[in-house]
Amino acid sequence: MSQQQETALLEYFKLYKLLEEKGGPERDGDLFEEVLGKEEDILQSFGVPASMKHLQILHKLVNRKSVTVASIQKAIAQLQKAAEVHLSAPVLTDLEFLKKAKEEDLSAYDVLPELGIITHTYPIFLMEVALTFIDPQVILDEFYALKRLDCNGDLYRLKNKHPKSYRRTKIYKQLKPYLKFIDQYVRYNPDLPVQIEDWLEEEKLDVSEIISYKDDIAEPIRGQQPSLFDEPALTKPPIDFTPEYTVLTDLVMVEEITFSRDSGVTVSGHLAQYYRPTRLMLGFEFDKFYEVLSAYFSPGLGLLSYFNKNRQQAIKDEPVIINVQDKLGKPFVLGEHYFRVYKPEALDRAGNAVPMEEDFYIVEEVIDRARYDQQEAKHIKSNLLGWFHKMKNHYYVYENHKRNGLNEQEAKKEIGLEDDIRFAISKLLYELDKHGGKLT
Repeated sequence: MSQQQETALLEYFKLYKLLEEKGGPERDGDLFEEVLGKEEDILQSFGVPASMKHLQILHKLVNRKSVTVASIQKAIAQLQKAAEVHLSAPVLTDLEFLKKAKEEDLSAYDVLPELGIITHTYPIFLMEVALTFIDPQVILDEFYALKRLDCNGDLYRLKNKHPKSYRRTKIYKQLKPYLKFIDQYVRYNPDLPVQIEDWLEEEKLDVSEIISYKDDIAEPIRGQQPSLFDEPALTKPPIDFTPEYTVLTDLVMVEEITFSRDSGVTVSGHLAQYYRPTRLMLGFEFDKFYEVLSAYFSPGLGLLSYFNKNRQQAIKDEPVIINVQDKLGKPFVLGEHYFRVYKPEALDRAGNAVPMEEDFYIVEEVIDRARYDQQEAKHIKSNLLGWFHKMKNHYYVYENHKRNGLNEQEAKKEIGLEDDIRFAISKLLYELDKHGGKLT
C-alpha cells in the first residue's frame, strides 16, 4: 500500500470538504478546478481513467462526514481492484472501444475519459446524440479534431450566448471547417425528439430518395415537417466522395511555381525525406500561397518580385512559370509550415468519384510548423506517460499474483510481462514510484 496514495486521498478529502464549506463550485471555481485535478492525479496513480465508475469510488469517500484510516484503506483497495480489472481487460483501439460503447449504450462519462476526451457539453452531445446516427469512425475523427483545437469553452459559449446568430460569429467561421456537427449541437434541444432525417447529410444516405428535383432545384417532399437541423436545400444530388486528409510533415522543396490569370497556383517539387525523395505537386489558392511566400523573408521575398498579382493580371493567355533553381540557385524550402492536403476527385469509367492517381494534392490548410510540432510533442508525451503508468501498474499486479501463490513465471505470464525488456521497464517504473520519483 503506497503511503503517497494515502496522503493524496487525505488531501483530496480535505480539499473537497473545504469546497463544500465555501459553497461549492459556483462560489470558488479555482478550488473546484484543483479538486478535479486532484481526482485525475489520484486515479492516474492507480493507472485508471477518470471515468464515472472510478470517480464514484472517490466520491463515496468524500461523502463521509469524517475520514478514517480504514476508509482510506478501503478506497485504495477498491481502486487497486479497479486497476486490475482495467489492466486485464482486452486492449482495444479507440475505434473498437467507441463501437463497443455504441453497441452497449455506455455512458459518455465512462467512455470519454478512456479516449482522453474532456467531458464537456460538445463531446457529450457527440456521444449521446450524434453517435446514435453517425458512424463511430466519423465521431472519432471529430473527437480528434476537437482535442487538437481545444475549443470546448468556445463551443459552449456559442451555444449559450449566440443560439440564433451563431452562424455570423467569428468562432463559428473559424471552427466550422474542422468540426462537422456544430450546427446540430447549437440547435439541439433535449426536450424535442431527434429524427434520423436530421442526420442524412452526415450519413451520406441517398438524398435523391427524400428530395425531389425540378429543373435542378431541390424541393421538399410534400407534408414533410421542417427538421430541427434543416440546411438550405441542395441544388443537385451530392457526389459520394469524401476527401482523405493528411498532414505533410516532411519539408516541401519547391522547384517550380506555375500560375495563370484564371487558376490557382501549382507548386512542383519533392518532400525532403531522408530515405527517398517523393515528388509531388500542390495546388494552392493564389492568396494563400502569396501569404506563405511572404512569411519567408529570405529567399521568399526574392520570389515575390516574380510572383505578384500585377504580373498575373498582365499575362493574358500564357501561364507564368517560375523556375526556382534559376531564380535562387537552389530549391526553395518551405521550412516554417506543414500542409493539410487531400487528393482531388476524378471520375472512373463507371462515373464514380475516386481520388486522382497523379501525385497532386489540394492544400486545405497551411499550418504553423513550430506550433504543430509543439502540440504533437505534448500529445505524444502525454501518451507515453499514460503507457508508462500502465506498465508501472502491471508490476503492482504482478506482485499481487505472486503474493496469491503464483510463481515468478506464472505471474509474468498472467499479466503479460514475459518479455524481459518490458518486465525490466515495468519494474523500474514501479521502483521509481516506490521511492517517490516521478516521470516528467
